[in-house]
Formats: sequence, structure tokens, C-alpha cells
Amino acid sequence: MFSQIITFQTNPNSTTNLSKLFNYIAPASSFLIHFFTDTYDPVGFTGARLAEARVWNMFRQVMDDTGAWGNKYLDYITGKNLTHRFPLYVYPNRKISLNDTMWFMRGQYEGTVLDMTKDVGAQQFAAGMRVRPLYWKSDETGKELQYHNERPIGTQQTGWHFVAQMRQDMPDAVGGVVWFGVDDTAHSVHVPFFVGINSIPIGWADQGIQHVDDEHASMAVDDSKAWWSFNIVANYVYSRWTAHTDVQDAIVNAEGKYSKRRSEQM
Repeated sequence: MFSQIITFQTNPNSTTNLSKLFNYIAPASSFLIHFFTDTYDPVGFTGARLAEARVWNMFRQVMDDTGAWGNKYLDYITGKNLTHRFPLYVYPNRKISLNDTMWFMRGQYEGTVLDMTKDVGAQQFAAGMRVRPLYWKSDETGKELQYHNERPIGTQQTGWHFVAQMRQDMPDAVGGVVWFGVDDTAHSVHVPFFVGINSIPIGWADQGIQHVDDEHASMAVDDSKAWWSFNIVANYVYSRWTAHTDVQDAIVNAEGKYSKRRSEQM
């Protein structure tokens, strides 16, 4: 890897030079982790608070049971100390399950300093959803100030999402499973599709609103499509956040049934 990097850096077409490379090499770990971002896209407040914090939210849940690892990097993910970056990868303290991965994808910073159900925007229902844009300005105090919302993984902007499960001890046709979902990950169910299938139910087929040329036609509700079913449920929850736990309980029940049925078929 080192020789490949040297070759790249000494290429006359390279955007960086060899002297910069050697500045990064010491220590080697910092070079490997931060080389490309420091060179091509230095981390700013937006990158740390609205992007890196999503990774931190997953890492902290597999590093320890005390919360110490997550607390260690609070200054970085809140944008207060952009030099205190966490590692590119971590070694979890336990085996990560399929179910863990699904719920990581629904994360909304629950129980952390970024928990949106605890800030002023939560209003009377202690809601964890915010309208966009992420940044906005206000001059109500006589001085224009800029504010921002958090950007969790579980967000209303999601069109579709999936978790891929690969099992080498099974035949190819059933060893790979794509647990596929549509719309907001926090309010939708992952449905298993074996990689060996040769047709897809019409409600899940590639005929979503992104394939409709007419923008107005794309907003026509079609209750035969899974996307609209989950989107309607999610939008109901956004204005009545007290239903959030009810929907997530239903998700647990549905995904549990899918997992049990799939195991019985093996």
C-alpha cells in the first residue's frame, strides 16, 4: 500500500506533492486515517456535526457498555474540537447481529446530547423529526443568527434503504438476503428478498415515484405501493410523535415474524 501511495504522490498530475505525503506519514496511523479528508475535503463544523456524528452514533453502541467511548469524542462530533477525530474503524466489544445493523440504520441519537426529542424544537409532542433545511437564519433578536437541526441516520428524506446479509454456509440462491425497506428507516419494516428470486411483488417493484416523469403525477397516492403505505404512516407520526414507539413496536413484531419464517424455511 505504501509503495502504491508513493507512486500516486510522485505522479506529476497529482494535486499534492511528495513533501506533503511525508508530513502525513508521521505518525502512520494518522496518515492512513485522515490523509484523503485532510487533503481533499478538510472537516469543518458541518462535516463533524451533520455527517461524522452519524458514524459516531453507531460506533459508540458497540465499543463499550459505559458510554465512555462516545463521551470521549463529544467535543468532535458537536463541532467544538475538529482535531479530536475518532478512528476510521473500531473493533466492537461484541458480535454485531443483523438486528443491530437494522436498528443502527434507524438511529436518531436517542439518549445522547444530540437527542432532538430534548431540544426546543421538540415542542409539545417531544418530536424527534425536524423540517428542512438543516440550516436557517433568524433576526428576531435584532441580529441575524444562524441555527441548525441535527441530521440523524433515521430521517424523512430517505427514499429506500437495505441491509445485505451474506451467509456462506448456504446455497447462493438463498445465502444472500437483501432486507429492503422504503421511506424513513425509523418508521419502516425491512422485508427479506433472497438474491435468487427472479420476480418482485408489484408493491415493491422498481416503479416508485422517482420513475414518474410528471412531478404532479408522482404525488398521486397509490396504496398498492409499499412506499406510500410507509410514507403515510411516517407522516402521521411526525405530527403525533407519541405514536413513534407504537410504530417501532410494530416494526419489531413484523421483522421478528419475517426472521422466524425465514429460519423455518431453511
